[in-house]
Amino acid sequence: MNTTRTSLFLMANLGSEVSQIFSAKAKGNTNLFSSAMERAKAILLELKNLPDTKNNAEINILADVIDDIGQDSNKYEVSTEDMQSYFLPFAMRLMQV
Repeated sequence: MNTTRTSLFLMANLGSEVSQIFSAKAKGNTNLFSSAMERAKAILLELKNLPDTKNNAEINILADVIDDIGQDSNKYEVSTEDMQSYFLPFAMRLMQV
């Protein structure tokens, strides 16, 4: 079965990975953290290559924010709740498709 990976699908899945990143970071689980970051970066790369999100500045900002979450000292003050609120509409729309 071939699933089309639309920008909506990818954004909903990126939200899941970001939740995993925050959870792993809070627990100090470096293996889970690293694998979730790798998957998030792979999703972001896919998003940057899709026609409808290729030159989307929001995707670039989001990539920067996610990268910042992985750093020991952060330049952004973004909470788990902030990111969940950001990604929730994508997951909700995907469930309605």
